[in-house]
Amino acid sequence: MDTTFPRNYPYPECDPPLTKDASDIVHVRNLAEAINADVTNLFNTIDNNLLTPDGCHIGDTVSQTINQGDALAFNVNRFDNSPGSTMNHSNGILIRTDGTYLVTGWVRAAVGALTNFRSTIIVSGSGELLHEGLAVDFNASVGAGSTGTCVLRLNAGRLIQLSARATGTATVTIALAELACVRIGPR
Repeated sequence: MDTTFPRNYPYPECDPPLTKDASDIVHVRNLAEAINADVTNLFNTIDNNLLTPDGCHIGDTVSQTINQGDALAFNVNRFDNSPGSTMNHSNGILIRTDGTYLVTGWVRAAVGALTNFRSTIIVSGSGELLHEGLAVDFNASVGAGSTGTCVLRLNAGRLIQLSARATGTATVTIALAELACVRIGPR
């Protein structure tokens, strides 16, 4: 049976040069099923990439003290649009689908006046990927804040975590933290 180009839909055809119809109801069914499968695939691709790309936002509202380089724990799931809310974890965000992600993290120290206070984004299997971010010393009673944002190409199964660092101290006490990511494109 012949197929269309470029979609490869099978279509019924008459026996040339006669006008006898060689098509059968099975051929029409095959054409309908091929179109239905193609439209379903197109809808799923649009839905996954444009309408509802994987995204997650988790937060920490409880003060915690960590060693420099250790990952923060999170106690609040602010948003997770993955099926079954499978991306949020108490220690980070689990990547569900291969793709390019916009990742952002924010931390606020429990005490101010920390030297070189900054957020650090960690990806399992790759280690610490971001040691920068904007740091602001609010005041001694509120604490310093730092935010970091990056675009990463990630595979399914990777865990994104957030940490904080400061010069001259072995531990950092964090008052609040936020970690979020959204898939912005295919791999």
